[in-house]
Amino acid sequence: MEKSSKMRRKLSLVACCLIFLTGCSDLISVSENGGTEKPEIQYGSLVLGGVDSSRALDVSEITSATVSVCGSGIEADISKEVEGISGGISSGVTIENIPAGKNRVVSVKSNLDGAVIRALVDIEAGKTSSCQVSWATSAVANVFYSLIKTEKIDVSSIKTTAFDSYIPKLHASLVNSAAIASDYKSASLKSAEDYVLDYENVRVTAKGISGWTVQITDIASEKKVVGSDDETFLLKAAPGTWKIWVFDQKGGLKSDFVRDITVSEKKESSLEIIHVDGSSPVTGKIVLHVPKTLGYSHIWAWNPSPTGDNYTGGNWPGKEMTLNGDFYDFTIENKTSSAVIFNNGFGGSAGNGQTADLYITEGEWNYIGGEGGNTDSTGALISSNFEKTTVEEKLTVLYKGGDDFEPATPTRLGTFYEKGASSFSIWSPDSSDVKVAVKKQGEDDFTEYVCKKGFLVDGSYPDSGNIYGVTVTGDCNLAEYQFYIGGIAVRDPYGKMVKYVENTVPACGNKVIPQSENVLCNNKAFYENGPVGSSWAGPSVNILVDAENILPSDGAWAERPVLEKRTDAIVYEVHVQDFTSSSSWNGSEENRGKFKGMTEGGTSYTSGSATIKTGLDHLKELGVTHVQIMPMYDFATKYVSSTGQFYNWGYDPVNYNVPEDRYSSCPGDYVERIREVKDMVNEFHKNGIRVVMDVVYNHTFANEMFENITSRYYTAKDLSGCGNSVDVSNEMVSRMVRDSLEYWAEVYNIDGFRFDLMAIFTKKALNDWGTYLNVTNPETRDRNLLMQGEPWQCNNNQSSDYGYASAIPGLSNAHIGCFSGKWRETLKGSSDDGKTLGYIFSGREDKDGSATLGNVTVGIRGSGTGLGSDSEGVWTRFFTANPEQAVNYLMAHDNLCFYDKILAAGSGFTGYADAIVKFGHGILLVSQGIPFIHAGDEFLRTKAVGNFAGEAHNSYMWGIEMNQIDWALKAKNIDCFNYHRDMIQFRKENDGLRYRRGVGETSISGNVIYYTVQNSSSSPENKNCTLKIVINPGADFDYQGGGTMVMNKSGSLSSESRKCEGTGITIFKE
Repeated sequence: MEKSSKMRRKLSLVACCLIFLTGCSDLISVSENGGTEKPEIQYGSLVLGGVDSSRALDVSEITSATVSVCGSGIEADISKEVEGISGGISSGVTIENIPAGKNRVVSVKSNLDGAVIRALVDIEAGKTSSCQVSWATSAVANVFYSLIKTEKIDVSSIKTTAFDSYIPKLHASLVNSAAIASDYKSASLKSAEDYVLDYENVRVTAKGISGWTVQITDIASEKKVVGSDDETFLLKAAPGTWKIWVFDQKGGLKSDFVRDITVSEKKESSLEIIHVDGSSPVTGKIVLHVPKTLGYSHIWAWNPSPTGDNYTGGNWPGKEMTLNGDFYDFTIENKTSSAVIFNNGFGGSAGNGQTADLYITEGEWNYIGGEGGNTDSTGALISSNFEKTTVEEKLTVLYKGGDDFEPATPTRLGTFYEKGASSFSIWSPDSSDVKVAVKKQGEDDFTEYVCKKGFLVDGSYPDSGNIYGVTVTGDCNLAEYQFYIGGIAVRDPYGKMVKYVENTVPACGNKVIPQSENVLCNNKAFYENGPVGSSWAGPSVNILVDAENILPSDGAWAERPVLEKRTDAIVYEVHVQDFTSSSSWNGSEENRGKFKGMTEGGTSYTSGSATIKTGLDHLKELGVTHVQIMPMYDFATKYVSSTGQFYNWGYDPVNYNVPEDRYSSCPGDYVERIREVKDMVNEFHKNGIRVVMDVVYNHTFANEMFENITSRYYTAKDLSGCGNSVDVSNEMVSRMVRDSLEYWAEVYNIDGFRFDLMAIFTKKALNDWGTYLNVTNPETRDRNLLMQGEPWQCNNNQSSDYGYASAIPGLSNAHIGCFSGKWRETLKGSSDDGKTLGYIFSGREDKDGSATLGNVTVGIRGSGTGLGSDSEGVWTRFFTANPEQAVNYLMAHDNLCFYDKILAAGSGFTGYADAIVKFGHGILLVSQGIPFIHAGDEFLRTKAVGNFAGEAHNSYMWGIEMNQIDWALKAKNIDCFNYHRDMIQFRKENDGLRYRRGVGETSISGNVIYYTVQNSSSSPENKNCTLKIVINPGADFDYQGGGTMVMNKSGSLSSESRKCEGTGITIFKE
């Protein structure tokens, strides 16, 4: 310990002893109960023993450090070099002449690996001060260091407690101290989690060092043993400046090749380690390496063996060698010896721009200078000016950093945006001719880039070798881009936005965004005329958007509505345009038929003295938990000349990850289009409603979507009835669907998915998607996502290996369910006409004539495999392992809506249509599973209106007149609505109707079904009560059991009446 001959203020760094003497030769720690914990991860001179454990410097590798002090009034850091640390320092380190003051920042930096720790100390005049340096205090110290060094402010009056609530409990290098300091200066401090930095990636390309070890000396990096002589891998690193270390097979640190590496937030740095191992002899050729510092760039070779022509040509100065790092390299193929002269491209004489004559034999050699030559033991001419390459002599470490950082490695195919550089990638298994043309904002022309095979995408893709990609430097935000495969323009299957081609984009706020291309996609002349019109898929040019970082207008996501279990869900299906297009909606004109209209509150309709709620307020009043939105991704534009309208349900997908432009109030403002969808989801969440997205991954609008990328996207046989079907048995195609689901769930906060034609998908693919989203992925696994689909396809490919009903029990752990198609037929009969009628029509049989009452009870009790079996094969009625897998429904978008089915049944039923609707939906709402209601059926919606009433059974393109929801019908049929509202509330209050596993008990008398369930002690209402449910399709009768009547066909009540009305449900509480 240094001592001063005079009395001076000094700082005794006692902590240096504590840190430098903490050894870590044993990297396995033992827990208190004697068990062995996870091995610690060694990274350079630091050791991480667990998430919350302390760190220590490894004295076996530290050779020196720099200790410095800074603070207010100290113009230049007071520093001291400390040598001989290995073995420890017994008494600390003394630094003299430190001016008195508060919040002096003490830094200890390892001179080998650059690791820095900091602590705070107050220096009092006339006193000797000491400081304990530890990792626990370094985060606060880093904030003061940033205030002093970056913000240049006086910190002497600031207490350390001022930052206590803003310092996350992390290692200092994972705390954005500079941001805390900057925000403190501007009085805009945020919460602690806003200052947490993520680990970033360093992409390492290692060549010729199989068995060697590479690591970064920060708190996050693991040692990576290189597995082959040409390997690319990622090392995680915290933001900061560290060292890159390379160890040989014996564990020796190659200190001559230590390099600094700066890791920045949201950037990926690139590192190449290239080694030529002289221990592997080169035969049959001559490989030469000439140091660049000697100034020789060319080679002249002659008199080779075997004999032949002058290898480097007949003209002086011969051939130019290849510059590779610090060496010029050249290979003489198929020769065992040769005479050579190295020269500067001009030359003159030996020692003046060129060497003397040199002689060399086969092998790999480094030229070491000098002029003479001799022979080896065999008599062959060989120059003494060459040495065989060795492990140490031909290792080149190249680091790419600074402004040339590459973006962080993407986790999905498609595009990944960073301000300094963005990546573009696509799967191309059949062609290596892959390019992408990019036109950045402000540029007039596209720039074409060749995509590299094997482009690194961090996500364990099954065919990663056929991923092609390129990194484009500069700011590519909102750039147009177009992939080309084999010279043909193709879409990006992962594209997040597509170019909008209207002549002029409608006003968005106060701005009108002109488009450069004059594509008349709204001009009827652009389309064929005909009875059903025609379609257009739009351009294949995509737009690069940073969708992940576009926030809702509120600046943050609202809390997601609680869903304790999936059987608590009540789903309401709706089409964006239908929901708000009618004048009876009475909302803002600019939001009519748009995403914004879906969540516009305060709308109503008045009829006479009655005013009813419409739109969003109607959904809240009804009490549903989920709104299922029919396709809202980008689908083909359809013009129907018969209606003169552009209208479609959207089951003709074009770009799976792009919000549909016709539902946006400003489709050409790409950021705002994305924000509108996020705002819609956010507003639904604020109002207690989750959002399910109707997705159509089973086919595309046309083969053009993917066929020019590869035919592997499609099945050989059309299974969809739409001209093509997507082949998810190909693992890369299946992964595309999974990535799209994850994208919507994470980026748009979607709460579930309804799969169109789910039996086109393999059971394996469905299980993979459900397991990933609901079990594995930490971002989504705790959200109780709904994932269910239609258990059929449009071909006779009937196998339980596909997503038919028979496959559903095996998907229970993945939480995949399906719609109860057979049960709906049992209840209502046929879907498109009145030819066959089911149980809700006075107890009639379903359309296939099977035992109606028995089939009704199967669905009421949750359609479980334990309830029985049938001979229906893949169409079985017994298809669930637990009730959450059953979506119980009567009507959906693609057949007659409820009231129109009653109209088709004939005049004998229209007189009490409201009772039939109440009865049918009432059965769904007391049954085990997830009830599903099509929009407007709760107040007798009809599509049998206007010039195309005959198309009501399949209204997918027949215009807004027949498809819009007429809210006046709610005012007209308010009693029917009130019943649905009361029954939904009753279901929510009685958990016996929402079992996870149990199914209740049923009995039958005539056509009447008696259903008994038991509420639990945690039921919101009627705790531990027994509910006796009487389901009566026939005439009125008196119930002979006990209990209080709490529900009948009029709604909720409390009565001692025994009357069970016909075509109605009556519930008694005991």
